[in-house]
Parts: sequence; structure tokens; C-alpha cells
Amino acid sequence: MRKDLNIAAKVIPWCYTNTQNLGQKYQGTGTRKYKSTNEKGEPTGVGYAFEDRTKIRWEEQGHKVEQVPTMKNGADFILDGELCQLKCGANPGSTGEGFYQKPYGPYRYEGQTAVVPKGHKEGAEYIFHSRDKNGLGSPKKVIESPVTREEAKAYGKRGEASLKMDLSDRQLRNSSLGFGALVAVVGGGIELGLKWKKLDTKGKVMTGLKWLGIGAASSIVAFGTECGRRQYLRP
Repeated sequence: MRKDLNIAAKVIPWCYTNTQNLGQKYQGTGTRKYKSTNEKGEPTGVGYAFEDRTKIRWEEQGHKVEQVPTMKNGADFILDGELCQLKCGANPGSTGEGFYQKPYGPYRYEGQTAVVPKGHKEGAEYIFHSRDKNGLGSPKKVIESPVTREEAKAYGKRGEASLKMDLSDRQLRNSSLGFGALVAVVGGGIELGLKWKKLDTKGKVMTGLKWLGIGAASSIVAFGTECGRRQYLRP
């Protein structure tokens, strides 16, 4: 993920969305990750929603989460200094199988912590132990995400559930507030700079208050607009 995009995400809500899988397309294609399908036309975007939602929940819990540039068999995130690979299968067994080359190849993510949906750890570990006995390898560490597959599915689909999750997303709210503050500071600074000598004290105060109002309105509009855009980006 580009560093400049991560910086902009702190004060521009649509840039925040673009740091997530939600706002991204597959490289070289026009297909959005959340709207991806397999050869049978079945939706496959839940894994991307699982990654996005897990990152949000980890950050809410106070963890340090860093995104990693996309690369084959590379980590998805660095969680508190640990390289992590996330998988979200339809059931615990398929989640475990997702860490191996198909159909019965070796473990693909050496040195990375395996992260599975909440409730999938026991079933995934059964797959890991079975395949490790056959010499296919296994992760040294397995942890559960605070997110269930059901929550990831809801987050990945257009509707009331995902809208509520967006409305409660602290980073999305903060970036919207940051955008409003930026509008207020830049707009107010420019107008006051141009009119400073012409305005008395009351005029300066009123100009400042005006731009505070404009900034607050900009925050609300940016937040509402981005929540609507995020719904559009979902299938």
C-alpha cells in the first residue's frame, strides 16, 4: 500500500476506503475485489471483507496493524510485529485447506501466523496437524480473528448490516472530521489572510465561526457521501 495513500486516509474518507480491499480492484482488471466471482459465478469477495473487518477490529482492540504490499504468498498484515496470513473458508476445514497449495500441496506461508475466523481454529488445526503428519508442513502459530465468517459476509454485502458497521467505523469518522477540519483551516486561513486588514475583531471572529460551520458541514457531507459510496462498492 502506498505510504502517501495511508497518510491521506487520515484526513480524506475516500482515501481511507481506498486503503481497504473494499476500494480496490484486481491489478490490471476492472473487477473490484468485493465483487469477484469464481469460474462458476459464485461470489468470492468474503475473504477480502474478512481482511478489512479484521484489521478494523484489531485496531479497535489497540493492536498495531500494518498493511503489507501485495506479493505472492506474502503476508496480509503485520500484527504487533508478527507477519500474518488470513483465510476465511466456508467452514473450518476449508479455512485450513486454504493455507496449502491445491489440491494437496505443501503449506504456502512459511514464517507467517495463520489467522482464521472466530470459531474456525479447532477445525483448521485438525487440517494443519493431518497435513503436517504427511510432510506438507503447517503454521507454527494459529490465532482466531475477532471476526466470524458471518460478520465478514455481512460486511462484504450491501445492506443495513454493513452500513451500521461503516457508521461505527472510528477511522472513517475520524477521517471525515479531519476533512472538515482541513476545509475550515484552509478556507478560513485564506479568507482571513486576504481580508485581515479590512476586518475588525468582530469580523475576524465571525469569519472564523463561519468557517467552523462550513468545516462541520463538510465533515457530515463527506461522511454520509462516503458511506453511500461504500455501499455502491459492495455487491
